[in-house]
Amino acid sequence: MSPFEMAAWSWYWDNVSDFAEEMGIVADAFKEEGLRGSARRFFLRALGMIWRKVQEVRAENVKAEK
Repeated sequence: MSPFEMAAWSWYWDNVSDFAEEMGIVADAFKEEGLRGSARRFFLRALGMIWRKVQEVRAENVKAEK
């Protein structure tokens, strides 16, 4: 992984959980990063890709449990 990808994964695992999402903490944590312009867009894109992958794995795990 590139340093950027590692940073995105690290940020995701440090800041995103069901609890944090429900409490609105994720949005606050992202805002605190102070990213602007293309850095913000790239980081959001990376986080979106990570989120989708996590959702896919969760769905596969639920399917496997049935």
